Amino acid sequence: MTKPKALVLYGDGINCQLETAYALEVAGFAPELVTCLSLKENLQKLKDDCQLLALPGGFSFGDEVRSGKVLAVKMRAYMGDAIAQFCQSGKLIVGICNGFQALVQLGILPLGEVAKGDQDRTVTLAHNSGGKFMDRWVDLNVSGKSAYFAGLSQLSLPVRHGEGRLVLRDEASQSTRIKALAPLRYVSDINGSFDQIAALVSPSDKVLGLMPHPECYIRHSQKPDWTRHKSDKTLTESVPAGLQIFLNARSMLN
Repeated sequence: MTKPKALVLYGDGINCQLETAYALEVAGFAPELVTCLSLKENLQKLKDDCQLLALPGGFSFGDEVRSGKVLAVKMRAYMGDAIAQFCQSGKLIVGICNGFQALVQLGILPLGEVAKGDQDRTVTLAHNSGGKFMDRWVDLNVSGKSAYFAGLSQLSLPVRHGEGRLVLRDEASQSTRIKALAPLRYVSDINGSFDQIAALVSPSDKVLGLMPHPECYIRHSQKPDWTRHKSDKTLTESVPAGLQIFLNARSMLN
């Protein structure tokens, strides 16, 4: 069976592309690393056999202006129409950490389409309420029916961000809708994010953006306390939560 093609963005300061590509490969995809410039010069890559576009974590453009902003501007200029068509075709997009920030800046989340301008965006990801960058593992609850989180209810994943606080432009009018598009929440309030939201999906459930890093938990030995549980076959024979998310993405294409 032919493996579905996944394009993984890299360059411009993105630094989690190899981990993301490997996670996709383990999950049954055929990943290919691409830069914004290479996609600009060959937009047919998005139109042909590509089934998933991944925007990995990292620090694109050094988080100048704000995290994900410059990358979003570049993507809108280079491939805005192609990305819009990609979304409309029902193919998958996954944005992790900085990738999530870029998708929010583009308006793809939560709108499900590229926003015409900043005035059309309804949410943003702002500085953590504590004012500090955080690098730690966090506990999460699956709180929606997104296919990306099928088979999961509670999980732990690492976060590495300074701007992960989800803020709504108008809570009074948007809160109900945004809550319905939030499939993942922090168990405790780690960064002041609205309703402790850790991830958003598009209305079609084809686009996922999340602050935690699933590509960093595709083996049990990646979890800091794994030695404490390595004799527990119930745990070690299960699928790590991060890998399960990528496996679910693969199943969404069947």
